[in-house]
Amino acid sequence: MHRIRQTAALLATFLFVVLASAPSARAQDSGAGDPDEIMIAEGLSVANIKVRHLEGDIAVDGVLDESFWKHAGRYEIERESYPARLAPSPVETEVYFARLNDSLVLGFVAHDPDPDRIQAPLRDRDGIERDDYVGVSLDLTGKMLVSYEFYVSASGVQMDWVRNRVDDTRARDWDANWEAAAQLESHGYTVEMQIPLAELEIPVGLDDLKRLVMFKRHYPREVRHHLGKLAVITPVANPVLPKQRATLTPSVTYITGRSRDAAERTDWDTENDFKLSVDAESKLTPSLGLLATVNPNYLEVEADLTETSINDPFTPLVPEKRPFFTRGSETFGTLVDLVYTRNIEAPRAGLKIAGTTGHMTMGDFVVDDRELRLIVPGNLSSATKTLDLDSVSAAMRHRYDLKRGLSAGLLGTVRAGESDYHNLVAGVDLYAKPNLHDELRAQWAWSSSQYPSELEEKLLEDVDEDYDEMSDVGLPGETRFNEQVMRVNPNEAYSDDAWSLRYKHSRRNGYLSARYADVGDEFRGDLGYMPRVDYRLGSVGAGVDHYMSYRDQGNMRFRLSGSYTKQQSQAGDLIFESRDAWLNYWGLLQSWVRLGYRNRDRVAKRYLQNTLMIADNAPQFKEQQFEFRVESSPLRNGRLVLAGKFGDQIDTDNYRLGDLVELKPGIVWSVGQKFEVSIDDTYRQLDVEGGRLFTENYLRASLTYQFRRASFMRVTLVDDLVRRDPELYLYEEVNKLERETTAEILFAWKPTQRNTFLVGANLGATDVDQLDDPRLDDMAVYVKYSRAFRM
Repeated sequence: MHRIRQTAALLATFLFVVLASAPSARAQDSGAGDPDEIMIAEGLSVANIKVRHLEGDIAVDGVLDESFWKHAGRYEIERESYPARLAPSPVETEVYFARLNDSLVLGFVAHDPDPDRIQAPLRDRDGIERDDYVGVSLDLTGKMLVSYEFYVSASGVQMDWVRNRVDDTRARDWDANWEAAAQLESHGYTVEMQIPLAELEIPVGLDDLKRLVMFKRHYPREVRHHLGKLAVITPVANPVLPKQRATLTPSVTYITGRSRDAAERTDWDTENDFKLSVDAESKLTPSLGLLATVNPNYLEVEADLTETSINDPFTPLVPEKRPFFTRGSETFGTLVDLVYTRNIEAPRAGLKIAGTTGHMTMGDFVVDDRELRLIVPGNLSSATKTLDLDSVSAAMRHRYDLKRGLSAGLLGTVRAGESDYHNLVAGVDLYAKPNLHDELRAQWAWSSSQYPSELEEKLLEDVDEDYDEMSDVGLPGETRFNEQVMRVNPNEAYSDDAWSLRYKHSRRNGYLSARYADVGDEFRGDLGYMPRVDYRLGSVGAGVDHYMSYRDQGNMRFRLSGSYTKQQSQAGDLIFESRDAWLNYWGLLQSWVRLGYRNRDRVAKRYLQNTLMIADNAPQFKEQQFEFRVESSPLRNGRLVLAGKFGDQIDTDNYRLGDLVELKPGIVWSVGQKFEVSIDDTYRQLDVEGGRLFTENYLRASLTYQFRRASFMRVTLVDDLVRRDPELYLYEEVNKLERETTAEILFAWKPTQRNTFLVGANLGATDVDQLDDPRLDDMAVYVKYSRAFRM
């Protein structure tokens, strides 16, 4: 309790000092580096405009031929926000904006002096960030906290996300149900958009607020130009209940497959799985929705293939795809990631309320799960285990938007299950942006946990030998203990707190940043992405930007930056101390070049596994690494990438320093309008005294044929190869060869986000020391159909 009071007092003092000393915002002071905020600063003096309410019917086909467009408000995007700050736009863009019945409608006429250079091949949804596109950003409260963004490429491909400045993220998996189309013309291209008001959380009772609407255009040529026009509107639209207040989306999934253990030469096991899922959504108010789900599944467009490294001891982050969890996911975003729904492994059913009411944004859900998936954290490693235990997961998030650039919130999560398992988390957070240059994010959380004996037993299964006969003291492989076993003793109750602060001061010519995090050794956030606990981390960084002009193509930008970071355990033992220096370049051929040097003191894993102490129990090494990344678009509709690093890196399995070489080449190239080739590879080798410890090569290649905007066929090949020298592993037995190869073919038809049909097949093969040649070990065919019914 003393530590909690001390933490709270320090947090309150820090917030008071920062907020009290922050200068007031001035409309003419527009030095922020963010393109949106540059336009906001410039646009604060723009006169209010009123959205015209029109009636009629619209055929969303990309042609602005309906009669009501003549009566819509007409605007021009006349400024470039990046890279040339507030310079006149290099191209003309007309925007038409109105309310039509229960929707917002937008029309764009994007003029282009050389239409043959427009970059807009057909792609899957949300993949157009480097193409020619137009769109709109809607800040429905005008408080610069949350904005909804909708974009359409010159070929009609849609992209949408929610930008949440509270946790500094973009929820890219958020998919609204809206329509859009585009047409290429001799003068450029035209776009039509229809966004139902029901898809926007327009707060009720706040019609006096100034709502910020920013019209945008992305114009990629020799450099990438961001163009913008800000409109201040009071109000953007009067909230009304939509005529169709509920949506029911049943999904049918069928998977048939065969699998075996090829190395053990077992017989094939056959499995047929038929699943009926139902998602339902109803609007309680124009800005508050009720969602329910039964048997949500993860069968989506791509296989769940996550690249990991054998030398990385922490659990990787995997994105969420299930619609029930992605809807309203931006509500739960905070500085500490305490809601990570991929931890909910096999849900039976769930219920969620999400939206806004007045100045309050809220999100609450509860889910019944057939299993219990846990990330068992540590400060040097983590482990992920799934237990055959029923569990319930719930989260509550309420955020109160006090005024422009100031928000405070509450967050609580609960997980409980069989065998007396529970994890409770409660916390508060604050976001403050007193002016265009300064941002502060802060969060404090407390947790209480009790773990089942089944988790300890599951962790002990990782020990190859009979742990009952092993010593309680010893090196890896000689004892039944490890860091994760030590942190989930079923006979102990765990309780602790965590807090985090981030501050950033940014201007056009540079930035300053600082971060501090303190996560207790007994803090657990089992519903969140929390692979690390038991540490204190401090970091400071700074960067200086320099712009250069090139003919009439805008500005090139150079950034020289550096940072210092130190992480210690709660006991004060060093985990790592890093000094980094970076040089970045953005400019010609839409290029990004990043060169860096890292000098880092870091510890390997512990010697003795029956203690959590690091001092005198984990050797410390100095790593010096050079990193680079080059991205460029020398070809129209193509992107080349070459990244890598080389230098010293710890061999964490064997307590020594090795020589690392890592290369990551890649290419994405759209051949014509319908074919796309994507190849990326990660090659990694580590040499130690005596020879090459391991070689990794992760290759992923795909060929996509886009029949139309909503329909494609894709063939994907993934080859994951690891070669080791068993003689160089000092504490464990390893295979010389491990190889997993997966091939997948997929056909997808998605006329809308809620009406989809998927059919696919995949084959998997493995190759290990025990086999003479690769052998099939997995094959499957799957079908999924979803259809939305509106009532």
